[in-house]
Amino acid sequence: MKGDFGADLLGEFNGKKHVIQVKQYSTPVNLKAVQEVYGAMSHYNAEFCWVVTNSTYTESAVNLAKSTNCFLVDGNDLGKLFSEKFKSFDEKIDYLQENKIRHFKITNEQLITAYCKLKEHLKRQPTVEEIDESGEYSSSSYKKRWGRWNLFLRDIGEPCLVDRDITKDDLVMNFNDIATKLHKTPTVSDINDSVD
Repeated sequence: MKGDFGADLLGEFNGKKHVIQVKQYSTPVNLKAVQEVYGAMSHYNAEFCWVVTNSTYTESAVNLAKSTNCFLVDGNDLGKLFSEKFKSFDEKIDYLQENKIRHFKITNEQLITAYCKLKEHLKRQPTVEEIDESGEYSSSSYKKRWGRWNLFLRDIGEPCLVDRDITKDDLVMNFNDIATKLHKTPTVSDINDSVD
C-alpha cells in the first residue's frame, strides 16, 4: 500500500506498539522486507517489528532480523499456530517470540564452495541437473537460500543459465523497487534504464 512506510499492520499488545509487514510469496522473503518494517518501526515510534509470510526467509533476511530484533514468522509458524491448541492469544505471541529466528545448518560459504568445487571438477559451469547428480548439496538447498537458481548465480557473479524462472512476484517486486528508488510510478523507459 502506498504511503504505509513499510507497515501493513499496526497494533498494540500489552501496551506496546507493533508494526507488521505481510508477504505472500512463492519464494523466500529477502532482507528488503526486514529493512522496510524496521524503518516503519522508527516512523511509527513502535517497540516491535514483524515480518509474516506464508513462505520462508533468505539467510540475509534472517541475519538482518537478528541484528534489528525483528520477529520473523514463516509458513511453518503459521501452520503450527493454527494446528496446535494455544489457550490464548498471549500464548501464541509467546510461542512466536521464543521461536522468532531461523538458523541455517549449511552456510552460504559452504554452498558456494561446493558449487566452485564441482565447477572446477567439470572445468565449466555446472547445470542444475549436475548439481543434483554430483554436487555436495542439492539444487533445492541453493533455491531455498537464494529463492531461485539464477539469483544464486547472479549473487556469486556467474552468468545465468536460461533465464526462464522469473515469477509474477519477481516482476512486482522489481517494479516496486524501481518505484521506491524513483519516488514515482516508473515508466517503461525508467524500467528499461534500470536493467543492468
